Amino acid sequence: MIRVHVIEDDPDLLDDVTFGLRHEGFEVSGASDGRDLAQRLERQSVDVLVLDLTLPGEDGLLIASRLRKMYPNVGVVMLTGRISVADRVIGLESGGDMYLCKPVERRELVAAIRAVSRRVVMLPPKKAAWVLVREGMKLLGQEGIEVALTRQEFQMLHVFSVAYGGEASRKKLIEGLEKNYLDYDERRLETLVSRLRRKIFAITGANNLIRPLRTEGYLFTEPLQER
Repeated sequence: MIRVHVIEDDPDLLDDVTFGLRHEGFEVSGASDGRDLAQRLERQSVDVLVLDLTLPGEDGLLIASRLRKMYPNVGVVMLTGRISVADRVIGLESGGDMYLCKPVERRELVAAIRAVSRRVVMLPPKKAAWVLVREGMKLLGQEGIEVALTRQEFQMLHVFSVAYGGEASRKKLIEGLEKNYLDYDERRLETLVSRLRRKIFAITGANNLIRPLRTEGYLFTEPLQER
């Protein structure tokens, strides 16, 4: 059975789409935004995401871009009111497998989901570029690259490894260090991140593996998994 997750902020449309897809034989879940998507993907498998683009909080294009990077075996059907050719191009370039405009007939949406699910089934699992190893606390890269880590460096990288899209807020990183966010001097976090970046660069030559975000936090720019 094809597993579908629908993200749509209009509650009536969300109910209509999820009900219709269940009637067609899909296993369906739904949400009004993408806030819990990472946790959902950790808890259960999703074959195809039906994604609105105009959402509260994080825009659907950003969600699609992160999903394509971290979960390439999840198909993305964009279902949106943005109808221009430019919007279609941006949507597909951002990670959409198919781009449908509202209103859409159920038959067309069902056909799109089935077509996209056939594509993702054929994809091999994506191997993470970096592996965080708990035993011995080290970061492994390709071609035998190995970076020994301190306990605090491992704790920070663990936060990145479980973060959706590799993005972690300062608050999450500080809590990952087992510190009280309200009492912690954020300059200490900046120093820790800077030292880790320099260490990784010195050993691997990867100069932009961790970069600051415009929002509060940092981004681990390549796929990272823990074992």
